[in-house]
Amino acid sequence: YDFEQCGLPTIIQFNGSAFSTYGNLDGWHWTFGTLGTSNEQNPEITITESMELEVILVVTWDNLCADTVVKVISIEVYDLDIPDGFSLCYDSCTQLLPVAEPGWVFTWSPAEWVDDIHSAQPVVCPDSSGGNLTVEVLLVQPGGDTCILRDTVNFQMQLCDWDCDIVPMDYMTCLDSVWIEVGDCDGELELIWLDTAGNVIGYGTEIHVSTTQWPFVVLKKSGPYGFMDFDTIYIFKLDYAVPVVASADPVVIFKGQSSQLIADAPTAISFSWTPPGTLDDPTLQDPVANPMDSTIYTVVVTDAFGCTGMDTVLVAILDTICAFPYIFVPNTFTPNDDGLNDVLYVRGSYVDRLEFYVYNRWGELVFETHDKNLGWDGTYKGELLRTDVYGYYLKCICYGQEEYFERGNVTLLRN
Repeated sequence: YDFEQCGLPTIIQFNGSAFSTYGNLDGWHWTFGTLGTSNEQNPEITITESMELEVILVVTWDNLCADTVVKVISIEVYDLDIPDGFSLCYDSCTQLLPVAEPGWVFTWSPAEWVDDIHSAQPVVCPDSSGGNLTVEVLLVQPGGDTCILRDTVNFQMQLCDWDCDIVPMDYMTCLDSVWIEVGDCDGELELIWLDTAGNVIGYGTEIHVSTTQWPFVVLKKSGPYGFMDFDTIYIFKLDYAVPVVASADPVVIFKGQSSQLIADAPTAISFSWTPPGTLDDPTLQDPVANPMDSTIYTVVVTDAFGCTGMDTVLVAILDTICAFPYIFVPNTFTPNDDGLNDVLYVRGSYVDRLEFYVYNRWGELVFETHDKNLGWDGTYKGELLRTDVYGYYLKCICYGQEEYFERGNVTLLRN
């Protein structure tokens, strides 16, 4: 006998019949190979695989006579041999590999879970809630009969851990937009950015977001084993002015002089001074200013949160008059050690540099200086010179680089 059946496990019904004129049938004794025995007339057995099954039936009459029948039954059971269920990570997929023969027609449901609803070995990507995937398979048996196999695979979806993860930090900024950057575990993480409504707004390790539009963004992380987690990154829009005090030293200068600027802002990380043209470096906290005219310098400072602060400082230029009587040489001095008018100096508030030469009446140079703070004490080569009239030549360079020249006479008087 041959027996064909769809699906596992399958139940086979055996029917016993006998006729005797010698007595009453009183015993049915079945033996089904290794599957067990039965004393019923019409027993059922459960088959879990294809096999060659030896069936022995012993029938007795009046507990005296017996007859035995032995049959080998070839049982062919068609089954897909797929697991009852899977446990998968969120957003992950798996391929089913059922046992199949050419000509079998598969239909999987729900269709949106599989890449091909009629594939014999579909790739299955369940949704996040999981559930059952069902299949119907139409078989055409060798004798021409048809058979329909039905099976169900249950999918349990879960959050899967991985040994590498990132924990983004919240952002605080005064800026209207900000770049948010995160790591991706050397490319092992798949990162998807979502807005407050759950819409995809970007992919990868960084995203540029508006701080006025979104109070937070969501980062969806998936690793080698599927979905891992969501991270919410809050963006706090600050309304804050960085405290800063700008100063100059000195505040008042002559043309050609310089002033040291400084921005006192302990939390600042960057500085920008304007106008930059008369500064040695407008990005320094303490640049040197060399203005040609009175100038208001403005400094804008920025802290680590993108917040700014501003202050100004005036560097005033004094007008220089590089001429007599603002530059002069006294016409008389008295080097007699009385503490009054003992040294001959070139007088002038606007003098930056000078050359001053003094000659006797024979044209001999008796004194020379290039230091405006160094005067003539009326000596020459360590000797006191007598009362007389001496000639001089003066060249001055004033603040602002204006020049002044003068020739004249000075009287040295001694008591």
